[in-house]
Amino acid sequence: MRTNQYQSSLKRHSSKPSLQFTMNKKTEILDINEDGLVLLGWELQDILGSSLLSLAHSEDRESVASYFQRCSSHEYISFRILSKHQDYILIQQYARLIEDSEGHLHFFATLDKFHRQTDDLLSGQQKLLEFIAKGMPLTLILEEIIYTAEQIQPDIIGSILLLKEGRLYHGAASKLPDTYTHALNGVQFGPGVGSCGTAAYLKQLIIVEDIATDPYWEHYKELALSHDLKSCWSLPIFSSNNDVLGTFAIYHTYCKKPSQEDIEFFYTFSYLAGLAIEQTEIKQARDESEQRYKSLFEQNINAVISLDLEGRFLDVNEAALALGSFTRQHLINTYFTDWIVKEDLAATLELFEKTKDGSSQSACLRLLKIDKQIVHLNVTFIPILVDHKVTGIYVMAVDITEHITQEETIRHMAYYDALTALPNRRLFYKRIEEAVLAKNPFSILYMDVDRFKHINDSLGHNIGDKLLVHVGDRLQQSIGKDGSVFRLGGDEFTIFTIESDHHDSAIYLAKKLLQAFEPAFVVDDFTLHVTPSIGISRYPQDGTDVETLLKHADIAMYNAKKGGKNQYRTYQPSTQLPAPSPFLLHDLYEAINHDSLTVLYQPIMNITTHRVKAAEALVRWKHPKLGLISPNLFIPLAEEMGIITTIDIWMIRQACKQIDRLMRLRLSSIRISVNISVKSLYKPNFAKCVIAILEEFSLPPHLLVLEITEGVFMQKESIVISNLQELQGYDISFSIDDFGTGYSSLASLEQIPAQTIKIAKLFIDCLPNPGYGTIITSTLLSLAQQLNMTVIAEGVESVEQLTYLKEHECQYAQGFLISPPIAASNLEQMLSYQLQNTDFTLPTNTT
Repeated sequence: MRTNQYQSSLKRHSSKPSLQFTMNKKTEILDINEDGLVLLGWELQDILGSSLLSLAHSEDRESVASYFQRCSSHEYISFRILSKHQDYILIQQYARLIEDSEGHLHFFATLDKFHRQTDDLLSGQQKLLEFIAKGMPLTLILEEIIYTAEQIQPDIIGSILLLKEGRLYHGAASKLPDTYTHALNGVQFGPGVGSCGTAAYLKQLIIVEDIATDPYWEHYKELALSHDLKSCWSLPIFSSNNDVLGTFAIYHTYCKKPSQEDIEFFYTFSYLAGLAIEQTEIKQARDESEQRYKSLFEQNINAVISLDLEGRFLDVNEAALALGSFTRQHLINTYFTDWIVKEDLAATLELFEKTKDGSSQSACLRLLKIDKQIVHLNVTFIPILVDHKVTGIYVMAVDITEHITQEETIRHMAYYDALTALPNRRLFYKRIEEAVLAKNPFSILYMDVDRFKHINDSLGHNIGDKLLVHVGDRLQQSIGKDGSVFRLGGDEFTIFTIESDHHDSAIYLAKKLLQAFEPAFVVDDFTLHVTPSIGISRYPQDGTDVETLLKHADIAMYNAKKGGKNQYRTYQPSTQLPAPSPFLLHDLYEAINHDSLTVLYQPIMNITTHRVKAAEALVRWKHPKLGLISPNLFIPLAEEMGIITTIDIWMIRQACKQIDRLMRLRLSSIRISVNISVKSLYKPNFAKCVIAILEEFSLPPHLLVLEITEGVFMQKESIVISNLQELQGYDISFSIDDFGTGYSSLASLEQIPAQTIKIAKLFIDCLPNPGYGTIITSTLLSLAQQLNMTVIAEGVESVEQLTYLKEHECQYAQGFLISPPIAASNLEQMLSYQLQNTDFTLPTNTT
């Protein structure tokens, strides 16, 4: 019981909360004022007789004991005292000790718990808010939150866990042992996963006063108790959108229930943690967005442009500047429309306006560089949306000039002749089809060059090609704007002209062309006089489709040639081309498909030894009704029909079969040559087919010789070059057939990848008499010797010719004097006899 002598000294309900004790020298409490009872939560009977030292915090007991021993009335003290709620109240700022006449101690203290905690909380909040505002690292802010909370309430142990993909990860916990945080790091949240897992799952405050008995801690209590953790309160950390970001937890080393003040304190720090996490995430998202923008804008190899809603340049990357050789000064604050090609402006502005409505737009347009050159662009206009409102426009642009150029090149290759650069057959057909749809009267002039084949054969394909280029140029100059010139192929040209109301346009142009060809063409050192034959057909009277009109123009042109050349004819329905002989079409197909063709072999003799060293394979066709058909008739037809390659491949196979048979018979390993059409070399897989046949028979490649005219080696077509290179790379030999007929290419002989040349019969016929042929032959022999090439004389028919050739060191001869073309069996007999008789010499046929 309180005594009256103490009551006078204890103040009741002072205006400021105060704590007053009366104690004996052993610091046993004899009395306490009502404010003290209220603030500490004790009942009077619970505290009387208790030692004040037992109520002081363990860390403060030594200093408190020392204070009471000194018993100084002029000394102040600050310490923590235990309340009934098991938390510590800070006593400080004003505390004094007085001893009365009876030896009792009177301890007076002003209790500053509320004032001081509020001050610390406010200063802590301010500091933390400054950290957040400055964008300090999240880890540092979270650690500071825990530190500040633990400074204000020293008996707590704080912890922050962060929620990521359904799991809780360590954020900050300075007082928790590492073994404990590591054990719980990454735990999946849910009911029954401690206070924190349950709080995150239920999105509400979870108070666990006693971890040892609470069901939420059933699976984790051993871990907690082993680290002396007795209670845990956990509160979800929420974002501004009420999403759970993590948990804020307070542990105690004793069982404790929070007061309302504790809960308010709790919410304050949970809010600060949520603010820090959310602001950090916002900053990270902003930084990432800025980095993405920087990467997209500055590091993009394609042009990126930022425009305002008026179309002014706000920003451009380096790639955009490079598009037009611009500087930033050229573009910034100018309008993008200032740099668009005029013809593309209306369409571009339409796309720009649609983009302002909120949808992206793409198009191809042309940009003017600073030097006024044109760049083709593929652009995409992208609206910049802020709060669902378009505030500007991004432009992504890719330079497609090279692609456009390639497309134009491909289109030109598809529609224009590689030699003359004139529109080709494909474009001609397209133009006529368009004209037919328009139903306006027009005419077609079909023209070829008279005796062009003679020029091509005698002077070589190189001169022939150059002549065709000159012809194309002269046609265009003559026609001008009155029509369009096309090259169908070879020496065939067409002219398209719209019929005039004032005169017969077709007749008018035909006469102009005849006059235009009167002056000679000068090609290299040759002066060439050529004339045209022209056929005319008209739409709609001579046909209503391109095939019919072209066919009728062709018939008219044939009649012009038949009439003497160098003239024009119009199509007359009564005149038709003569029908081809039956064998020219169907029977030739049948002969190829049913192996009706045969092969003869003409021996090639060494002039010095008179022994057979090679043979030429020659195709023959014996028609069941018409008899033997000359190759001069069916080979050109096969070329026109597009089946010459089939014959060439068939001949190569027959030659390889024969070589294989001779080797199996152990006869001489002679070379067999096969004449190849240039049209075969235009087939992409021709070389592979030849190589496949050689590999099929396992033959040495050098035993097969391909005879090709010298003009083929002058070809610039990539397919021809590729085939020749592939064949040469496989060690297949080449022989130049009819060499000398294109003598203008003699200067190029050194570059031709052939080992053998065959002098044309045209020049051998002149031997041994002095004259043009003899000069050519001797020149070729001399040149070949200097180039270390083998020479075969074709068409040798007299002893005098053979003697001349021997005297001029020609190595080989072929012709009727030596042997006509013979069957394979006869060739085998000849080689067998030659093998058995070492002194054998081939008798020359002088008959």
